[in-house]
Amino acid sequence: MLTWMRIRILLAALCSAFAFGELRAEETPSDAAGQGISTSAKTTESNESSATPPLITLPPTDATATALPAASTGAVTPAAAHQLINPAAPSAPSDQLFVPDERLTTLENRIEQLELDLATQQTESAKAKDLDIDNLMIPSWGRDGFQAESPDKEFKIHVGGRVQLDGVALSAPDLVLGGVGDQDAVDFRRARIRIDGTMYYTMQWAAEFDFVNAFDADPTNPADYVNAFGGDAMHTVVPTDLWWDFSEMPLLGNVRIGNQKDPIGLEHIQSSRFLDFMERSYLQDAFFGPFNNGFSPGIMVHSYNEAETVTWQYGIFRNTQNSFAYDIGDSQFAATGRLTCVPWSACEDSELIHLAIAGSYRGLDQDETVSDGNIRLRSRASLRNGPGPLNPTIADTNFAGRIFADNQLLLNPEFAYVHGPWLFQSEYCGGWINGGTFTPTGGAPVDPGQVFFQGSYVNVLYFLTGEHRAYDRHEARFGRVIPNENAMRLRDGTLTGLGAWQVGARYGFLDLNDAGIAGGYIQDLTLGLNWFLNPHSKLQFNFIADHVDNRLRNNAGVVTAVNDAFMTGFGVRFACDF
Repeated sequence: MLTWMRIRILLAALCSAFAFGELRAEETPSDAAGQGISTSAKTTESNESSATPPLITLPPTDATATALPAASTGAVTPAAAHQLINPAAPSAPSDQLFVPDERLTTLENRIEQLELDLATQQTESAKAKDLDIDNLMIPSWGRDGFQAESPDKEFKIHVGGRVQLDGVALSAPDLVLGGVGDQDAVDFRRARIRIDGTMYYTMQWAAEFDFVNAFDADPTNPADYVNAFGGDAMHTVVPTDLWWDFSEMPLLGNVRIGNQKDPIGLEHIQSSRFLDFMERSYLQDAFFGPFNNGFSPGIMVHSYNEAETVTWQYGIFRNTQNSFAYDIGDSQFAATGRLTCVPWSACEDSELIHLAIAGSYRGLDQDETVSDGNIRLRSRASLRNGPGPLNPTIADTNFAGRIFADNQLLLNPEFAYVHGPWLFQSEYCGGWINGGTFTPTGGAPVDPGQVFFQGSYVNVLYFLTGEHRAYDRHEARFGRVIPNENAMRLRDGTLTGLGAWQVGARYGFLDLNDAGIAGGYIQDLTLGLNWFLNPHSKLQFNFIADHVDNRLRNNAGVVTAVNDAFMTGFGVRFACDF
């Protein structure tokens, strides 16, 4: 609009100049003499103007013609118009207008372009008026990656994912192992695509799928990796988070329906994007997510108090035994709950104590046969050398036989203490199996009574660069690490920033020996180094020393191997999420 006003002023100046020339056209010589213009002066002006480009000479104006003063009409004199057109040119007499031809052509072209731009702007403005602004989604890239949001924040969508690429080398010369043994491997541990968002303020949703979930295509035979000569360990797509969450429900708070993590275990609930070590402790494999990746279909209520110091989650879930979010069988449901609190915090949660207690009742499928069993507890090593079915199992109740039971009870206390760059975290899980029948390999069924298995871990981590673990008060878990400065490679090839560096150590154990069932006793020592390049990518380096104590049997129940030795290994992971 400002440009258009400038054009109008310029056109007005030109018109005023030519109008003033026409008024002077009828001026008589006596008028000129009366104005004190001598012949010699005119000669001098003619000589001076010969050095400049040709001028447009305006004809004399009629002395009797009347004209309003410039002050009352807003007209611009020819001399002023001349200066507007070419301010660098010498001043022209009042009856001459200095306008070079090329200058006029440039002005005409410029005016045409401005008129075209103005017409385009008016067209776009008219289109914008026809749009429904309230339903526009404004895209942006932030800390959580790509997202789009409506102006009133009623609708929001986020598109993201995660990729974790592992390289692992294991050594266990004194152990008899299944799967691929202690062979080295390169494997995409996770490759997930996620879309989540909000609709109508109070409805959240998530749809996430893992594209490298491994399974044994022929479970009647031991799994074998795929190569040029065959193999049956393959990848398939499975759902992980696939739920709808309704917030601000009266009396309840928030209600989540769909495939989700049941609320037990601090490291279980924590996203795999933010794990302190490459793998979770033995508790994940044995108790929290033995065969379903830790996700179960169900309905959960979750909320927190006004001060955000206490959270509670409880729900009913299907006790699934696969990663496909479905199950068939009678009595296979789970009731799980978790209560957490932050009794003390300081310095914007860079200092805090986390306490929690969780429990779960898990019904077992009563349609299975006693000889096949309906519950199995097992764990793999602290590093994974390949897809899941190929990993050697180092503790397993199936080493001794089959367990058929009515239900399983789990109790899991949690503790975490954040002290600036330090993190101390520990969990213990006890599991009771009730109403069971144990069928030893090659033997007859017996009543073992109540069977008790247990496991625990404790870890200590420290940020060398001064960061601290971020705590999510609504979910009662730890979240994304934000480095004080990112480690970046500039376009000229130089590196700037250190990123965040963290060192840590973990000790854990799992005991699957009780009531005549010898599933094994294993211990884990893991040393880790984490380099967070930025909030979305990191490198992890882990060294493990797992002590394995178990006994292997053939189908007749005869012990074929007694393991009592260490498995060592080194792993590296590049992880990126968005």
